[in-house]
Amino acid sequence: MTIPRSIGLAALLGLAACGGATDPSEPPALLETLPRELTAGETAAIAANNQFAFRLLNTIVADEPDPNAFVSPLSVSIALGLVMNGARGDTRDAMAATLGFGPLPQTQINEAYRSLIALLLGLDERVEFSIANAIFTDRAYPVEPAFLSDARQYFDAQAQSLDFGSSTALATINQWVSDKTRGKIPTILDRIDRAEVLFAVNAIYFKGLWRERFDEGETRTGTFHAADGGSQSVPMMRRTERTPYYEGTDLEAVDLWYGAGAHTMTVILPSEGTTATELAARLTAADFVTIAGGLINAEVTLELPRLRLEYKRSLRDDLEALGMGIAFDPERADLSGIGPGAPFITRVEHKTFVDVNEEGTEAAAATAVGVGVVSAPRTVALRVDRPFLIAIRE
Repeated sequence: MTIPRSIGLAALLGLAACGGATDPSEPPALLETLPRELTAGETAAIAANNQFAFRLLNTIVADEPDPNAFVSPLSVSIALGLVMNGARGDTRDAMAATLGFGPLPQTQINEAYRSLIALLLGLDERVEFSIANAIFTDRAYPVEPAFLSDARQYFDAQAQSLDFGSSTALATINQWVSDKTRGKIPTILDRIDRAEVLFAVNAIYFKGLWRERFDEGETRTGTFHAADGGSQSVPMMRRTERTPYYEGTDLEAVDLWYGAGAHTMTVILPSEGTTATELAARLTAADFVTIAGGLINAEVTLELPRLRLEYKRSLRDDLEALGMGIAFDPERADLSGIGPGAPFITRVEHKTFVDVNEEGTEAAAATAVGVGVVSAPRTVALRVDRPFLIAIRE
């Protein structure tokens, strides 16, 4: 069942915590602080990611015909961050600006990615969370060793050389994504184009139990009023608890904690007269900071639809609109730090999955950034049908 319009953002924005989800009889102690202070670089990176998240969301919902949109800005940012290490000059500046980093030096950006991912991965042992990165390359393409070194050092990315001309290459990339998302995203690519020589791929998986679960016995069929004026019957979960709550001029919000509270789902309901699409199209990172900072404990009777959806989108148009069109332009892109042949970004494919029920939430996201070259290898037909020479040599 799909819920028009259900836009997920923060639920995947901060995905990162490896470990097994458990089923405690009592909620664990609430996490009050991070295990360490954030560095200046990490703080800047968080601000950059938050800014990029809402700019991307604004752009998508302004053009999205699907009544449901669920994106992971973190997944997109990491995949593009991998590729940005091979960008130079104006191309690198455009990618950094689009991702919200502005003039931050590349080394500082890389260090922030590495340290924040490591920090997020250990926040809550009650939540299962993983981030995986990989660089898949055509074995005929000579990738710069420094590019692969940065991918391993800062993103813990595995590198694998494949024969892109073989059908097994596509299967290998898709199987990697499926494995890293526990089968929730079985494929990320449907083809490998002739000019493409590299894919930078990110996969995120999240599974968390609610800190205060919904009683299945309280779930009742209710009416959901769609944006187009129609309605449908849906299973509505229900609970009454003391919950962080915010009331603004045109919206209400609640925070639903998972596990020890390091991860939350923030549910934002527009006021009557404002559609979710309109709200999402203008919501900013600053607005979200106001909402998060204004949450106060209140006795809330919450009714929330069960939700399960899969979403996919090619992000090229969105990223071009956000300012990194140069990276997609074969005539202007400078990704020479990746390798020879005037590489450029061919596409950015993004897929997500989310399942919200009485127990908790399971979610996954994957992003694949394709890199192609202008001077693709020649295709030659050689038929040896006349006398020829051979030489066995050292």
